[in-house]
Amino acid sequence: MLAQYKSNKKAKAAVARAKNAAMDELYDKLESSQTEKHVFRLAKAHRRASLDVTEVRAVKNGDGEVLRDAMAVKKRWRAYFEHLLNEEFPRKERNPAQPLAGPTQPWKIGEARMAMKKMKAGKASCPDGIPVEAWRALGGLGGG
Repeated sequence: MLAQYKSNKKAKAAVARAKNAAMDELYDKLESSQTEKHVFRLAKAHRRASLDVTEVRAVKNGDGEVLRDAMAVKKRWRAYFEHLLNEEFPRKERNPAQPLAGPTQPWKIGEARMAMKKMKAGKASCPDGIPVEAWRALGGLGGG
């Protein structure tokens, strides 16, 4: 742990020395006769660094070669999305549910009353689209 800390500290110091040396060299260049040239280079580099990073400038084609031409990049994106959106993915066949054979059991009045007690007013309506308040206004079990 201590050895890793010391090695990280040495690495930070080396980076700081390199940065200071680079800045000293830059300031020496700016004080030379070609100052204007270096200032424009710095401004251009700063502008490029501040551009939108989401802008794609280079894309690889299907063979892995880098495309830099704007039209070639657009064609590659078009081909990619046509392939992506038109490809048929293998799916498992779903068997539809078989209908129930025979009669279903009728519901009991006690079951309906218990279900209505559990329903809360002002909440989402039942699956049939009738609000709970309407069922309660009909006298408990609805029209009966």
